[in-house]
Amino acid sequence: MGGNEGGIQMKGRPLLSFTICWLCGSGLACALTGWTLIWGMVGALACLPLLLRFMDVRGWSILFLLAAFVGGTVHWEWNDIRNHSSLPETIHIAADEMDGMAAEIQGELMSDVRIDGDRADFKIQMSSLLPISDSPTDTETAAVSLFNGSETLMVQVRLVEEEEQQVAAGWKRGDAITLKGSFASPGEARNFGGFDYRSYLRTLHIHWLFKVKGASSVTAAPQKGLGNSAFFGGLTG
Repeated sequence: MGGNEGGIQMKGRPLLSFTICWLCGSGLACALTGWTLIWGMVGALACLPLLLRFMDVRGWSILFLLAAFVGGTVHWEWNDIRNHSSLPETIHIAADEMDGMAAEIQGELMSDVRIDGDRADFKIQMSSLLPISDSPTDTETAAVSLFNGSETLMVQVRLVEEEEQQVAAGWKRGDAITLKGSFASPGEARNFGGFDYRSYLRTLHIHWLFKVKGASSVTAAPQKGLGNSAFFGGLTG
């Protein structure tokens, strides 16, 4: 009797069933990678038809839900493959050489500023980049390597004086912002089971930190009109 009731619920809510299977496929792809994902898919596809038959889901409905599961997995993997930084290839610098590279960048402040002690954190959408070099010959080359595009960065500003907390509090979502600092690769988990900051930022499509020393290295001003983040921030209130 319980199996029939489960079957009636599944048959009566096809969209819900499809969504659940899609999310299960996406969750599997999120949790596993490489060969572990392949074996996970094999195991799931072997067990899922038995589970659906137990729930009295039969015929074309089984194929429909299996397709949802596979579709969720493939969709996640497709998006994940494209989730990478375009900066190294755009400015023709290897990723390991970018780590620690000094630069002046411009963009739009995309989040509220979070102040924690002597540090202010926020996200920006970068629109231009100019590498900074002490060598006069490198400066001319750097000027040609101006980056025009769009990449989201997590900015960390080290506040060197207590008064700079008030300055940082005045930076608002949607401001046009210019910063001088250096790029840094996000840290990975040092211990087993520890927090993996790099993986967390990757889920936000962020691949680089930009570290700034002092609020004096930050220039922020309201944009003329509404920027993207200010507009959507106003809608979400």
